[in-house]
Amino acid sequence: LLHPLLGHGPVSAFININYDVWFLTLSMFWLHFAFAEKPGILRSQAILSFMLTWTVGGVVLAILFSSAGPCFYDKLDLGSNPYAALMTSLHMTNETWPIWSLELQDSLWSNYASSYGEDITKGISAMPSMHNAQCLLLVLATWNKHRLVRNLAIIHGVLVFLGSIHLGWHYAIDAYLAWALTLIVWFAVKQLAVWWEGRQPARRLALAMERPA
Repeated sequence: LLHPLLGHGPVSAFININYDVWFLTLSMFWLHFAFAEKPGILRSQAILSFMLTWTVGGVVLAILFSSAGPCFYDKLDLGSNPYAALMTSLHMTNETWPIWSLELQDSLWSNYASSYGEDITKGISAMPSMHNAQCLLLVLATWNKHRLVRNLAIIHGVLVFLGSIHLGWHYAIDAYLAWALTLIVWFAVKQLAVWWEGRQPARRLALAMERPA
């Protein structure tokens, strides 16, 4: 469904660049809310959501739903590969336009295979997609920021979703589960953030009263 639209050298290369930029936006998210955002409900909500999505999604669910993305399908002896045409097209595109994901995919598989699948630090689990989880979290956390920041976050998230499928990293359902998890965590954590921040004025007053004159 996506290939007629995205299966062109410049488009695939741009989508790959945006996909790699995810590591930068992930770092910027953490650095901003850890050090730049003023203390308050949004800051607590963002940091707690970040940690919980990675703990629940990137560890617990990744183990429970251990899976390999389309790019690894033909390496698992699962029979006819429905993604062979996609991967062949990406490799052909890589001859004229850089598709860096292909080299990374080969590297990840090599690391995984070298440990015979027994080293949990070298996993390749595709579900849920933490790329998509963190992109939605970025959109939620910047929703009330400057319109330009919010719109850039949305565009980045949409392109990451398309890239996660087009580049062979994920099945679409990996993103759907990631989004569901992120929304549940974001709105559940807000109640905790409201409670925590509500305690702070009283806590600061109590600490001030405990200090010697």
